[in-house]
Amino acid sequence: MAQEAARDLVRAREDTRGDLMRIRHRISKLLLRHGHVYYGGVAWTGKQSSG
Repeated sequence: MAQEAARDLVRAREDTRGDLMRIRHRISKLLLRHGHVYYGGVAWTGKQSSG
């Protein structure tokens, strides 16, 4: 029972991660089509504050 619940949780997490990556890709391509290009470093990360 616990193993089944853990597998279900892992599957749900993987599905959600895939959804997130597809959405990010679609947004990136939409912005690119409208001439918005990001040059500020690694995409989809928060700004790092300097100490």
